[in-house]
Amino acid sequence: MSTYSDNLVGGLAMYMVGPLSVRLVLRAFVVVVGFLILAGAVNTAIVGSNGVLNRVAEDGVLADWFRLPHRRYGTTHRIIDMVVGLQIFTIVASRGNVYALGEAYAFGVVWSFVFKALSMVMLRFKDRGRARGGCP
Repeated sequence: MSTYSDNLVGGLAMYMVGPLSVRLVLRAFVVVVGFLILAGAVNTAIVGSNGVLNRVAEDGVLADWFRLPHRRYGTTHRIIDMVVGLQIFTIVASRGNVYALGEAYAFGVVWSFVFKALSMVMLRFKDRGRARGGCP
């Protein structure tokens, strides 16, 4: 059990009945499926980050240079490249340590909630006339 404690599905593939070559093919299949699942998660993160950073750039926090569209595809490629670069940097800096990446993710989620709550409080008290239902 200690051999496959970090990879239980791969361990199950190796303990199937059959020749070693078939078990290795099954284990490779498990790896490919895991890669495809995680690739979908990475793609979703890139799309979500692109949307958030586009809105931040529209509000003037980021320079307009980030929002210039790609000549051929029309995407905000500079924001997408920056997000992908930061994702790769995070994986390399953590050396692929899944526990460190999980802790970093949880840290980011908590601070995201903190800043969202802070922004809602700031927006609530920014214009007192509108907050009480007054006319603009």
